[in-house]
Amino acid sequence: MATQRQAVPQHEWEQRHTQALRDTAESLQLGRATAHTLSMQAEQLGRSEGMVDETQATVDMSKRVLRGMTWSGWFYNKLSTTPQLSNSKEIAMGFICPECKVKFQSAEQLGTHYGNSYEDVHDKFLRDLVPQLTELKQQSLALGSALDTQNEQLGRLDSKIGRVHHDMKKVGIQANKIMGKKAPVVFRFRCAFQEAQSRRFLRDVDGEALLSADVVVDGCTFRAYTLGDDSDVWGFQSEKSSNFLGVNRYGNLKVQGADFNSYEHFLVESKASTPLFCLSSYFGLGGWVTSKEPLSDSKLSIIRGTPENKPAAARFRVVNLEDGIHDAPR
Repeated sequence: MATQRQAVPQHEWEQRHTQALRDTAESLQLGRATAHTLSMQAEQLGRSEGMVDETQATVDMSKRVLRGMTWSGWFYNKLSTTPQLSNSKEIAMGFICPECKVKFQSAEQLGTHYGNSYEDVHDKFLRDLVPQLTELKQQSLALGSALDTQNEQLGRLDSKIGRVHHDMKKVGIQANKIMGKKAPVVFRFRCAFQEAQSRRFLRDVDGEALLSADVVVDGCTFRAYTLGDDSDVWGFQSEKSSNFLGVNRYGNLKVQGADFNSYEHFLVESKASTPLFCLSSYFGLGGWVTSKEPLSDSKLSIIRGTPENKPAAARFRVVNLEDGIHDAPR
């Protein structure tokens, strides 16, 4: 006989929530410390890169001086650009000092002197730098992989939070419905719906809900209402026909609702763009409003309201016609 799971007391839920918030806060602190460390590392790498660039420019200058000791090299130098050193205090001829140029009469002698004096120093610098860069690259790859994994975790967490919040709204609405709790209809604002991908506006065309306008025209304006002040359940009434956006008895999205009843109830998200979730679609399971493919088709439809189908839902920006862009219904 299967044992029934006991209900978790409220204080235990509070303890779990507190621990989860504490863990998230610690993760945030670690993230800030890591970001600070990466910033410092980037500055240090920038200085190392600058030193390598400076070394390269100085070597180029030395090559130019050596080349200029021949007639053809002197002519080539006249037609070419002088390597620029970022540090104005550097010797104008790179590693080759003017005294050495006067002392050694031929390019071969000067080159030999240059190699004996400086080549070993810079060669050692480059040899010492290469393994450090190799290890840093490996560290960067490891950090990149860790950050990718964390981004995936954050994406899953955000999706799960949204799902829990969404389902809690549905449970609360269903509970109020079972108890016969009545809530007054509250007018919120005048608005229009702009589909985020196509940037076209939702329009009431003889009762059809179509994405058929590039700008707000007749049929694109709606009056937004909520049931009570909790802003969980939303309804949208066309100012052209006075009908509400909703589903008909066949489950199709229309602008034909004579009143703000269950077929005209929607859930929205408090974000810059939001999907529209019709609570009565699919026999109460609910459904996401989606645009048909290809995007040139102006018709909208409703798909089953499962979490897996949410990515396919159309996202709308709710344009408040009184205050401009309304980032989130409140």
